[in-house]
Amino acid sequence: MAEILFVNPKSFNTIPSYFPYGILYMAGFLRAKGMDVGIYDTNVEDRDFREFLKKTSPKVVGFSVLSGSCIGDAVNKSKMVREILKEAKIVWGGIHTTIFPDHVLKQPYVDYIIINEGDRPILELCQRLLKGDDEAKDILNLGYKENGTLVKNKIRPFIELDDLPLPAWDMVPIERYIHKKFYSDRVVTLHTSRGCPWSCSYCYNEQVNFRRWRGLSPEKILEQVLCLKDRYGIKGFQFYDDEFDANPKRVVVFCNLLLKEKINIKWAHYSRTNIADEERYALEKKAGCCFIEFGVESGSPRILEKIRKGQDVDGIKKAFDICHKVGLKAGAMFMAGMPTETREDVEMTVNLVKSLKAHQTINTIFRPYPGSELFNYCVSNGLFKLPESLEEQGKAFDIGNTSINVSKIDSAYLQSIHDMFTFNNIKNELIGCISNGNWRLLVYYMKKINSGSIKVVRSAIMGLFKGLIKR
Repeated sequence: MAEILFVNPKSFNTIPSYFPYGILYMAGFLRAKGMDVGIYDTNVEDRDFREFLKKTSPKVVGFSVLSGSCIGDAVNKSKMVREILKEAKIVWGGIHTTIFPDHVLKQPYVDYIIINEGDRPILELCQRLLKGDDEAKDILNLGYKENGTLVKNKIRPFIELDDLPLPAWDMVPIERYIHKKFYSDRVVTLHTSRGCPWSCSYCYNEQVNFRRWRGLSPEKILEQVLCLKDRYGIKGFQFYDDEFDANPKRVVVFCNLLLKEKINIKWAHYSRTNIADEERYALEKKAGCCFIEFGVESGSPRILEKIRKGQDVDGIKKAFDICHKVGLKAGAMFMAGMPTETREDVEMTVNLVKSLKAHQTINTIFRPYPGSELFNYCVSNGLFKLPESLEEQGKAFDIGNTSINVSKIDSAYLQSIHDMFTFNNIKNELIGCISNGNWRLLVYYMKKINSGSIKVVRSAIMGLFKGLIKR
């Protein structure tokens, strides 16, 4: 069995899940260097973790930890590793570890941490540990304990993404990551870049990636697309990069490659309204792009300026107009409940979003995200207190936690806005399925409904049938 085990803690409660690209890339990288690697993704696994550990006995166990509910699961599984495999070394990495290295490293069940990018430091660490050498002073990006003192080494330059081998998709059960979307019935996520060049005040990217964006070359993107298409029958791709088109020229070359090679796929990506371009979007449409999601965030000029989004209301409207003109569906993602935000600000946002005629509208009730400027603002102004324990941090940053409100707005009102747009999304998806005769997608959506959504879904269905009757 594998000497090195990468663990993705529990983040999602539904299957299909999302590829854990951090550990998929690292597993592929270590395997290419001749190392024996395995993956345990809690989000899709049926095997009991305790029994899995007893059976496989890895010598190094690495956890990739985001800021969210997965923290609690990572804690529990780390303690389990320490109990069952007393000689195994436990390594934590990921965003939460990078932002709060001391909080993580001081835990008795953590031997090492990796700060920022982990591909090369985990390779160097594992090469030594498997030889019985635990000397860590010269491994950049590494944190460790020395005589009770927490030591964090210097950070190395970022890796060139084209130098990495393909992610280790073959180490996970592919079928459990395949989604059905309106544009294709076999869709998976792809990560083709890291970082972001912008400095939005609600995002961790500036601290973690230092406003640097790096992307795979168009040729490498195509290699990944063809691998998933040919090996696993994937027909659609959701580019899950924070900024897929931060380099517009890369997207243009990628589109031209798809057209030149006559590769028939459907795809979607995130974008920014301030870089929307009619000519490029028309080319994307021709090359199979069906859907672009924009971070609208707010319809209040004051809030847009405060969060340093680099866009204005007119630019937001223009981006959606361009998508409508070239035949692309567009989605609007926005927040409510930001620091200093008033009900008037939220009403401006709601009015803007309604006017955009978006295919999908996703509302998030704002929570201060660790590593962001707004997180620091909330802490320094007494709007939020960071819990001391990792377990409590996991609960605080859980996406389902509705108890945090750092705005000047009543929580019930914020929840009503969220529920309204959730209702509209479900109703519109159902209408789309019925109108297009897409019964497979309709059944798929109904199976994905969890208990917390049943009330909203029931209301959406009733609203749908009332609308049909009126026709």
